[in-house]
Order: sequence, then C-alpha cells, then structure tokens
Amino acid sequence: MKKRNLKNHIIITLFIAVVCAVMTAPALALDSSKYITVDEISTDMDAYCLTVLRGTEVEKFPVEIISVIKNHNPGQDRILVKGTDPQFIHDGSVHGCSGSPVYIDGRMAGALSAGWDICKDPLYLVTPIAEMLEVGEYEPTAADHFPDAPWINSVDLSQPIDLDAIGKTITESMINRAQAAADSGMLSPMITSLPARVCDKLTPQFNALGLRPMRTPISLSTAMQTAQVEQVDFAPGSVLVIPLVSGDIDLSATGTVTEVVGNKVYGFGHQMDGAGPVDMPMANGYVHTVVASDVGGSFKLATAGNVKGAIRADESNAVYGEIDATAKTIPLNITIDRFNDDQIRTYNCQVVSNRSYTPLMVQAAVAGAATMRGPLPQENFITYSANIDAQGFDPIEFANTSSGTGLYSALNEASSSVAMLMANQFDPVEIDSIDVKLTIKPRNIRAAIEQVSVSDESVKPGQTVTITAVTKPYLAPYKTHSLELTIPENTRPGTYQVTVAGSNEYLKLIRKLQPHKFIASDVTSLVSALRNSLEIKRNKIYAVMPLRPGGIVIENNELPFLPATKASLLADPKRTAQVRPQNHWIETEAPIDNIIANKAQLKITVEKP
Repeated sequence: MKKRNLKNHIIITLFIAVVCAVMTAPALALDSSKYITVDEISTDMDAYCLTVLRGTEVEKFPVEIISVIKNHNPGQDRILVKGTDPQFIHDGSVHGCSGSPVYIDGRMAGALSAGWDICKDPLYLVTPIAEMLEVGEYEPTAADHFPDAPWINSVDLSQPIDLDAIGKTITESMINRAQAAADSGMLSPMITSLPARVCDKLTPQFNALGLRPMRTPISLSTAMQTAQVEQVDFAPGSVLVIPLVSGDIDLSATGTVTEVVGNKVYGFGHQMDGAGPVDMPMANGYVHTVVASDVGGSFKLATAGNVKGAIRADESNAVYGEIDATAKTIPLNITIDRFNDDQIRTYNCQVVSNRSYTPLMVQAAVAGAATMRGPLPQENFITYSANIDAQGFDPIEFANTSSGTGLYSALNEASSSVAMLMANQFDPVEIDSIDVKLTIKPRNIRAAIEQVSVSDESVKPGQTVTITAVTKPYLAPYKTHSLELTIPENTRPGTYQVTVAGSNEYLKLIRKLQPHKFIASDVTSLVSALRNSLEIKRNKIYAVMPLRPGGIVIENNELPFLPATKASLLADPKRTAQVRPQNHWIETEAPIDNIIANKAQLKITVEKP
C-alpha cells in the first residue's frame, strides 16, 4: 500500500512539474540573434526606437534605458525608457507611438506601449517582444469569434424589452469601464472627423473600448500623400491604423507596427479593449504632424491609408493582424435633410463588424452626420427611419418622430437594436447593411392631454362610444381629437378604465397587457420583440380599455379562449414552461400632428345586454 501511495505521489508531482513548466515557458522560442530578452537588459546598453513622426518615413530616435520593471502586471514585465532626441523631448509622450519598436544593442526588445501625459520627460513603458509575439498563437473556437460585449450580462431579456432602459444600461456599463481604461495610460488615439460636440459626449464610451478621440478633420488631400501611402508596406516603425468607420466619416485607431513575421503583423504593445479574437480592417497610414501639448497629451495627427489586411486578435500585450486577410465591414448609409442646408446630404460609410464596437460606431457616425452643419436647435422636430438588414431575418425597418429630445430617440433605437442583434445571449445575428434617414426641423411639436371625456359613461355590449381628448400643443392653441371605441358583444358587465395616452404611456401599458410580445426566449423571439417595440408611432393618440382576462399564454403561444378548467391544468407550477394569464383589451388610435407626452383616464360602465 505504501509503495502504491509513493508511486501515485511521484506521478502527481511529475504532472504538476510538467504543467508548471508549460505554463511558465514562453509560447515560442525567441531568435536570440534578432530579439533580446528582459533578463539580458542593463541600463548601460545603447537603445533606440523606430517610428513615424511625419509622412510615412520611419525614423530612428535614441532612447535611454531607465530601468527594468519585473511583474509590472502579474506575469508581465516592462522596460522603462526615456526619449533623448530633441524632437521627443519637445513632444513629450506621444499618443500614436504605441507599438514603436525599441532596439537594445541592435536587437529588438519590445514596443513603446504607455506613457504619462503630465510627465515633463518623454518616459515610456516598453512591452517585451516575447510577450507580444504570444498574441494570436491559438486556434479560436467558433464561440471565440464572438467575444462578449461589456453589457451583455446587464440586459435582462426575461423582462419585456424597453429600448430606453437598454440604451441606458449599455451606456452605464461602458462608462463604468471608462475610468479604468483612461487611467491605464494605454488608450489608442482615435483620429476622427466627427464634430467636437459628438466626440465630447461619447468620450466615456470610446474610452471604455480603449480609444481616445482626437478631433482632426484631415484626409489624404494631395496626390503626393496618396502616392506615398500606396507604396508603404507594413514594417517595424510604420503607421498602423484600424479603421473603425471609413468612407465619408472617419474614425480610426492609430498606433505603430512593432514587428512583421511573414504575413503576421504585431503592433500597439497594448490592447484596445482586449476582446481576444476580432475581425477588423488593418491599414497603413500617413502622419501629418505631431500635435504637441503640455496639458492633454501629444498625439500623432494621422490619416488612414490603404486597407492591407485584417486585425485578428486584440490582447493585453498587442494587436495582431494578417497581411492580405479580409475583415468584414458593414455598409452604413446615412441621409440627412436639415432645415439650414439647401441640399440633402448622404454619407456612405463602412463600419467595423464587432459586437462591442459596431453599436457605438453607428451611434457616433449618425450623430456626426446629423450635426456636421451645426448643433440641433433647442426646439427640434426629427422624422427618422432605419433599415437593418440582418442575416436570417427579413429587414428590421422602423420609422418614427421625436421632438424636444434631440437625436436621442433615433440614435438609441438604431444603436440599441444593433447591440441586441449582435450581442445577445442566444445567437449573434450578422448584420449586412444599415440605412438611416433623418429630417431635422426647428420646431417643438410636443403636446399634453388637458382633458378627456366620453359620449356615454354607461353602455351596452356592441355599442360604440366617442372619446374626446383636448390637448395643448407647445405654444399653440388647444386641439380636440375624437376616438371611437366599440364595446365587444361578449364584454361582461362592470366598470372599466380607459386610458388615453401618447406613445410612451401606450407602450408601457401594452407591455403590461401582453409581456410575452416583448420578452425574448431565443433569437427569433428577440427579433419579434424588437419589431413590436419599434412599430409604435409617436405621432398618434391612443385609447385602450383592458377587459377581463381569459385563457392563458404558454411562453409566446396564446390560448385566448381556453376553458378555465383546462387553463388551470396547464398553469400547474410544476411545469417548466412559463404560463401567464391571457389579457384582453380593445383599443383605437388616431394620427395627430403632435407628440403626446402624458396620459389621462376615465371610466366606462358596461351594462347587461
């Protein structure tokens, strides 16, 4: 028995030793003639980095080794260096230099990856090349291709879908991550042509995805610049750009190539948001200049060049791409008709296809397009429509109006719908195209219900009553609206409450009366719930009279006329399927020129026939 225990002990000890050796060993053996390891570095060695500070030319800049920092993060080392070139001293730490390769005694040591905006000296942390070359060295599963969006577990789809609540949940989830990302000092500069007000409003969300927006409406404006970029291949020190939105609107994360091994490209020296497997365009770029700052941090004023591959991995130590690979992008077409513009403008873009990035990029691009000609007037009236072409489903189309809430309704409905399709708990839906149209006018069309009345307070089944609603529009005379409501022949005697309301209050009531129409149990019911939420028009007035419940709903299947005896058997709590009472109601609606912001109620007594 003792011999057997000893044998088992030896086997277990050897197993643990092998596992530990595998876990602590580098993913691949470094070529010692090409790369230098952290353990070989001393502060008296000569060092320099390669980067582009203007145009496309990679230049060499001396740096001084300050120290080697072991376990800067658990299991991760860093090298601390200081730029000694006059240009580096003038500019300080420059956003966009991340990924610039550092060579020590003639061998590549790693990449500039982080700095300090408020530091007087151009100090940088360097990510060791051994840690960078491990990025992307795995075989992802099908599930890995859809990394979770940061908000995916915050949205409760077992409750009726509320797009306003979903939008707020997504925003709060991203803002909660934003400060930690900003404090890391490793935000990638995102060069964008968006108006400053849009950048400012969405900065926390951009930060949460590892991006620092830089408002710079500059493109490749000369034939010489275009020709220069076309001739540039990826090489250590060259510009590395990830176009998140391209075309008529530009949002591009900018950094530097660290190393190229065959068709493999390594860059940035840090993550964007660390999602793991990704599929994003990879482009070269052109640096117009370095915008030096003593306050907010210097940055490379750069422009995306030609897409020459795809980013395949985004991990803590680097982004990794493959030359000549193709990343999927989503066509986004935005049409804007503004009151102060004599022409209708169309912006044709390509948006990255990514569960975390796409919803925000759609929101940013539409907001930017709508405000390119200036901010919205304080009194605003917006008519909008959208078409989302989703694989496996008929297009998701919706059209509506809003007033007094700026772009919120249009942006939230478009971006939240995209988020729920691409990042749900059931089965991610691929989106093939998105079209958004907005018409913006300087008017406030909101109104409030002041009074409601009914032609007959006591009625019999089968009779029709007229409900009159008096509304007070903003800075306009009172209006009177009439709605006719026919009482069903089988209505039981009793007193019933009628709610007269605008779209928001109507939607709240309908979600209570038929919650199963707005609850998702799989991707098909999710799409159906989105359609049901998006189809309710704001420029209508509604009257709803709930009736007595009857029948049951099993999951999403309605059995409205099921006898009570059978309904009680199916509603047995031992059954796993969710069973709810089947609510019944009657309703009527009428189109109006305003958006009702409130509700009013009255009672009707139904007498015996």
